[in-house]
Amino acid sequence: MKPPVGRWKHVDDPRPIGIVHARADRSIALRLLGDARSLGVSGVLVAPGETPEECAARRAELRGLLLVHTGSVWWSDAQLAEVAERIAAGGIVAVARMTESKYPPPLAGLPVLLLSGRRYQTDPAFLRPGHTFVAEAFGVGPDPGGEARRGYVFVSYRGKQTDDVAWVANGIVPALAEQGFGLFDYRATEELDERHILAEHDRWLERCAAFLVVATDNWHSSKYTRYELRTARALGRPVIAVRRASAPSTAAPVEPVDGSVLFSTPERDGPILATTIRDAIARAGENTWAAAGRRGHVPAADRGTDEAGRPYPT
Repeated sequence: MKPPVGRWKHVDDPRPIGIVHARADRSIALRLLGDARSLGVSGVLVAPGETPEECAARRAELRGLLLVHTGSVWWSDAQLAEVAERIAAGGIVAVARMTESKYPPPLAGLPVLLLSGRRYQTDPAFLRPGHTFVAEAFGVGPDPGGEARRGYVFVSYRGKQTDDVAWVANGIVPALAEQGFGLFDYRATEELDERHILAEHDRWLERCAAFLVVATDNWHSSKYTRYELRTARALGRPVIAVRRASAPSTAAPVEPVDGSVLFSTPERDGPILATTIRDAIARAGENTWAAAGRRGHVPAADRGTDEAGRPYPT
């Protein structure tokens, strides 16, 4: 059973978690990084093959480790020693596990997220999505700052459409994570009833710097996505449409937009998406903040400021 939203433990440690992965598993690690940022958890990717000295130096920089264990990974003695030392010191270590093979004894007994495929699907018998596992294992907060803060990009898509959800999970989220963005999407509100869902979406629409429409042919058939687009435009947030490069003509119309990207893979189109988002924010920035002030929004001290020192509207 999934825990209720807001029941995850909160931590005051601002250090990021380290997501340790083999080179072949970078896409999985990026998805987990996106999961972490969607909850306001700082995370960094840890390159494979670090020396014992590098492991020791990194220990003070990270509050926990998430190990991506697949058939392509081989854990060195130095990495396993780092795991043992971190556990002995009371640190948090968890495993995202895709295979039973080559599973060394030092990893036995750790919290495990079961994965069932290279495209980062959670095991059907496990039931919990990746973001739930990250929150349960490491706790939530404090929120990273700048572009990495939770909700910087609001991702709007039809949550009941399996193909759309898979595209967001395996393409859009890793691309945003690799380019340094924090995000908000529906996975952290899926347990809420309708009244609370709308209130939570309003809160994150207010906080976002850009509104990203995953404009598939199913997008416009949800009352939530239509409501989110109307609200984002009323708030003056820049709207960016992402369409499948393989079938752009089938995408639902969302014009006018402040930017548009034909998306195929995170590797090829992630940098283009990032540039489009940043350019749209830059063009709309002054109008966005001016509009927020005209509506009488009062800055909240606990929400900080953007990169130009302006408080986020409440």
